[in-house]
Amino acid sequence: METYFHASLEHLLAELNRIDLLIKICISQFSQLEKHDNPYPGMQITSKEIDNLLNRSSGLSHWLIDDSIQTKHRDKIADLRHKLDTKTLNTIQQGVFLRLVYLAQQFHLTVEEVDVLLICLAVEFDTRYQVFYAYLQDDVNKKQPTIELILNLLSDNLPEKIQLRRLFDHSSTLHKYKLIEVIENSGVALLSQAVKIDVRIANYLFEHDSMPIELVNILMLETPTKNLAKLLLPDDLKVKLTQFIQHAEAKQAIVYLQGKAGAGKQTLADAICSELKLPLLIADIAQLVSSAKFQDNIILIIREALLQNAAIYWKNIHILLEPDKQQWFSYLLQQLQQHKGLVFIASEQEWQWQHAISDKWLVPIKLSDLMTNERFTLWQAILPTTPAPILTEIAQRFKLTPGQIIAAANTAEQLSRWRNTIQPEVTSEDLFTACRSQANLRLATLAKQLKPVYQRSDLILPPNCQQQLDEIINYVKHYDKVYEQWGFHNKIGSNKGLNILFSGPPGTGKTMAAEVIANSLQLDAYKIDLSAIVSKYIGETEKNLNRIFAEAETSNAILFFDEADALFGKRSEVQDAHDRYANIETSYLLQKMEEYSGIVILATNFKRNMDNAFVRRLHFCVDFPLPNSEERLQIWKNIWPDKVPLNSEIDFSKLAKNLEITGANIRNIVLAAAFKAIEEADSYSKDNIQIDISHLMHSSRLEFSKMGKIIHENEIIKTFNNSKIESNL
Repeated sequence: METYFHASLEHLLAELNRIDLLIKICISQFSQLEKHDNPYPGMQITSKEIDNLLNRSSGLSHWLIDDSIQTKHRDKIADLRHKLDTKTLNTIQQGVFLRLVYLAQQFHLTVEEVDVLLICLAVEFDTRYQVFYAYLQDDVNKKQPTIELILNLLSDNLPEKIQLRRLFDHSSTLHKYKLIEVIENSGVALLSQAVKIDVRIANYLFEHDSMPIELVNILMLETPTKNLAKLLLPDDLKVKLTQFIQHAEAKQAIVYLQGKAGAGKQTLADAICSELKLPLLIADIAQLVSSAKFQDNIILIIREALLQNAAIYWKNIHILLEPDKQQWFSYLLQQLQQHKGLVFIASEQEWQWQHAISDKWLVPIKLSDLMTNERFTLWQAILPTTPAPILTEIAQRFKLTPGQIIAAANTAEQLSRWRNTIQPEVTSEDLFTACRSQANLRLATLAKQLKPVYQRSDLILPPNCQQQLDEIINYVKHYDKVYEQWGFHNKIGSNKGLNILFSGPPGTGKTMAAEVIANSLQLDAYKIDLSAIVSKYIGETEKNLNRIFAEAETSNAILFFDEADALFGKRSEVQDAHDRYANIETSYLLQKMEEYSGIVILATNFKRNMDNAFVRRLHFCVDFPLPNSEERLQIWKNIWPDKVPLNSEIDFSKLAKNLEITGANIRNIVLAAAFKAIEEADSYSKDNIQIDISHLMHSSRLEFSKMGKIIHENEIIKTFNNSKIESNL
């Protein structure tokens, strides 16, 4: 006789044979009893059946005949169990994996609990056990074992059977982890309720490892392949992770991973599991909360992790931090603290897990933003043939996460292949386009993306304003040198971005200047509509602002708050709850501006309305005055496209001198004049369209009327008549 089992299934069949022997002994005893002659068993009760019940001892098996015979049978079963246990131990020493043994170890099952599973599994193994169970229960409809039958099969001792009832409590291991299912029937005693083994557990023992249908869209099993040594991580974090992996309790810890989307949280979990030689189960909270049975599925996920000996990676955990999900969140924390396996909790938000988790080893890991040199290293590893100067500029300009860098590099390569399928080569333009595409599209729901068309030469401003704009552009270009290479990021606290105030009358070029900065730096720019983000509901404004800054961070987008004095104006004395909360919103926005590492531009028509304490915290304050006559002359000359048919007799110097208006007004007049010229040409069927003095005179009247001003006729004549020919146009 072999001294060990060669495979897990061989061991399982041997254990089922032991259960088979037990059932056959019971059937043999039952068949020797004086049976009732009832043609409708289970549907009708005869007087003879009642007499048999009256003669049976309370709580004992109804097939018991003689204690000495029963003892002999029990000794036979015990001897067989002893032989199986010895052979099982030898098998384990041979290194053969036995699923039934592993199942018992993972869920800390007693021998009685294992026997419950085997009794229920017999029906899934061979349908003849349905007949056996119906016979022993004297009811053709009872093809599954009831709790009473299981107790009778496990013991002949009444006190012991009473103790074994705990195996079917809701708090029992078999029930908690859904290893079995008690088919509850209202109005029926607990002992009469049928018991089934869970399909997943039966499949596992039969070596079928398909995922439970309830978890198909929630859970995914991965085999870790990442190398921890090759990850782009700070050296001190790598040392700590190496120490953690070598720790005996590492496989039972909770690892809290905090970082932006794409920061590498899942990659790091993969690398840790690779070192620990553990599979990784990815559980998606977003899918979990949409499922019908949240709590049940939590248990199924933990059960799956125990079956697979896998770590669990809970992603999108921030969903459970919402106020209406707190009950679910508390339930998850409770289960995770009781779970004996390794758990990863991934979140973009910072949260004090230490106050909620006390019974397990908590390992908090914060994945900070990559430094410029780290981003360059990753870019170069992905695109080794791209010139270093291009990658350096990209790394400086876009503060992308590792995941976003990988996605952007892939997009850039696709763009290059579309442009040149034969010899694709990633260009600077491909990379800038790909990096800007990584900006979260949800930002567009709260802000309007500006499409920069203006160049630096299009913006006509006084010399001091131009100098300030140049300094702003240079600030961004040399950011990494000052903050990272020279180490200022360790000295100045959280305010590492660039906060700017543009002030001046409407139409003086504030929005245009924001577009010029975005164009010069090749960055996305978003114009924030304050009416869309300020909410009457408490807390909603902060949520909207948080979304804007979080989603703009990765693309280093420019945030342009127009008419910002509506929210950033002088904070009035608190007179009611509304004023008090408005000040809270303003303070929150100031906090987010200081935390943001990109450019925030606030535009106001009246600087005097701004809170002085707030203005002092800005890096640049650029005043946009009304243009003087020389600046207006430049605007009049530069605003015309090359293809415009313009009458050469227009005296722009006279217009600049006599019309004291802004660049925006000049733009409106020019456009209106162009449309007026085309309209008149169509009316008179003229072939040669030309914009002349009359068109500018007409559109100027309209513009001044729109501004609420009236031009007297003598001013019109003075401005537009006797115009000199502008030969330089």
